[in-house]
Amino acid sequence: GVFVGIRVNNGAMCFLLIIPFGVDADADADAEIPLIKRPYRIAATVVASADLIGTLAFAWYLEGWKCVWPFYSHSSTKYTLNNSIVDIVWIGVARSVSILIQSSTCVSLRASKIVGYTSLSSLLFLIVKLCYSTGLRSETDDKMLLLLFISFTCCFAECILQFLIGIYSADDLSTTVAPTASQAAEGIATSDAKSISLWKLLLVLKPYFWPEGLINRGCVFLTWVFLICSKAANILAPLCIAKATDILSSGNDDDSRREVTKYIIFYALLLLSNKVFKEAQALAYVRVKLIAGVQLKEQVFSHILGLSMDWHQRKSTGTVVTAMQRGINASNMVVQYIFLYLLPTLLEACVVTLVFVKEFDAPLLAAVAICGCTIYICCTVELTIYRMQFRKRMNKADNDASHKVMDALLNIETVKYFTAEEHEVHRYRESVETFKDQAGKIQISLSTLNTSQQIVLNCTLVAALLVAANEYNQGEFSVGQFVAVNVYVLQLFAPLNFLGSIYSMAVGSYVDLQNLCNIMAEKPDIQDKEDAQNLVVRPTPPSITSDLMPMDNNNTTP
Repeated sequence: GVFVGIRVNNGAMCFLLIIPFGVDADADADAEIPLIKRPYRIAATVVASADLIGTLAFAWYLEGWKCVWPFYSHSSTKYTLNNSIVDIVWIGVARSVSILIQSSTCVSLRASKIVGYTSLSSLLFLIVKLCYSTGLRSETDDKMLLLLFISFTCCFAECILQFLIGIYSADDLSTTVAPTASQAAEGIATSDAKSISLWKLLLVLKPYFWPEGLINRGCVFLTWVFLICSKAANILAPLCIAKATDILSSGNDDDSRREVTKYIIFYALLLLSNKVFKEAQALAYVRVKLIAGVQLKEQVFSHILGLSMDWHQRKSTGTVVTAMQRGINASNMVVQYIFLYLLPTLLEACVVTLVFVKEFDAPLLAAVAICGCTIYICCTVELTIYRMQFRKRMNKADNDASHKVMDALLNIETVKYFTAEEHEVHRYRESVETFKDQAGKIQISLSTLNTSQQIVLNCTLVAALLVAANEYNQGEFSVGQFVAVNVYVLQLFAPLNFLGSIYSMAVGSYVDLQNLCNIMAEKPDIQDKEDAQNLVVRPTPPSITSDLMPMDNNNTTP
């Protein structure tokens, strides 16, 4: 899926997986750069122009003016999804023109999101058309498939570029790079904050992937091995239940009973293996988490000690320590939830689509799964962003209520002197009422999120089962494959239920991790050259001479 920008704290945008850390947040410098020359806009313009010209030229070569006629197809005047090119042409023209306009004239986040979701919708349509046409390979023109593949490739590149443009699209370009959380409190001013490249960020997370020590690296290796085994068992289990169902539907003799029993036992063992490998992964990762945390703490502490005295005098010691601790905790959360949970889940979804294509020979099922997961992710992310504003207001109201109570109790003499009890109660009631209203909105938005997720899940399940039922009616599917499709779709969406929580965690961890990266990006005022050699000082032993020896006038013994 492609998400075209995330607004956090007054327009700052971030996305944890593909955030360009090396951006300079100088508003005056960015204001002087022409819009078309801002990051990734030239590339988007080039790709959109190539897409527009290439699509029109190839369509003209195939059909001439008939390619723009809505009711034209190769076989008849009736529109067919697998042979008509008019949809490819018009959708490609609309997508390319919107990208060209947005890249050269629009800077707002809203425009980027509209164009981005337009490109994403076009990509999903092309995926469905490509899979459907591939399934009807004998009835589809090869030249039309070539045009479809070219349009799909250009659209995919445009979606990636629109995603990157969306990160930079904000009315206030000075907030493009996510600022440090509570900069005044953290002791890091915006003008002093430095950024870090994505490669250096991965170097910061290196202890979690390649720690020091052979045993620790063995634990990392076992963590990934157990993760792969867990996902493999989860993917193979529905195939066993499909085999058992097919055998039951074909006969009821003794051999059939033995085969059914065997596959049922295999199915249960695979489900058990999935859980066992998950627990083994968690146990192996415990040591990795602890060792990596220790190594990262030593690395950050050594870096802070190596910074100049001037930097230490300008920063608050307590806030630097807090930023270091929060950044290390955020590093662990990023590795655990992003690299060990979310990315394997997405890879599992890709493998399931391959199973639909290779094992079931149903490309349209793969298209349904891809579209369902993409829409599910987009709805979850958008509604989670919408819920964040209520969470922020509720926390602010809760803090205000606590501060008002504390202030009134600490200054009880003043309150009594001016008989301001009712005034303080009224101020406290305002904060409590705000807290109550925002808490209600949070619950309503949560119910909306859960309902939307279930709607997308059930629509995807219905579409997948309808495709499977159609394949069964045509003699291409068995009953067991129909059952396996139902199991695969439910398994596919089960890990995505926590996507909203993971996204909220990712945004908070990004801010804490950016604070840590800002510290790691600091350099001492005086640095050694790359080829500098260690200074070796060899002490000279003192020479004992008579004029250095104390003299005792009363002792004549030499």
